[in-house]
Amino acid sequence: KRAELCAKWHMNEQDFVLSPTVVEAMHRAFVEATDGDIAALEAWANLCGLLQEALGVQGALNAPLRETGERATHRASQYGHERKLRWMVL
Repeated sequence: KRAELCAKWHMNEQDFVLSPTVVEAMHRAFVEATDGDIAALEAWANLCGLLQEALGVQGALNAPLRETGERATHRASQYGHERKLRWMVL
């Protein structure tokens, strides 16, 4: 089963696959990113932007992990990741 984010997007399965497993892996990489791992931060932020634009989903950037409820802001604060926090706020 393939979910379409937006009617104006037309992609076949060879071009783009975004399964729940991939989305969870991206989210975990974002939450657990080390200080300064901008690639993981930007990947998740880009997906959140697409969700907001296509479906009106707000707040995905600070979504908690399903298993633990941990959020990226909490983890960054806990480990003193100043650059990560600064990136998230700006």
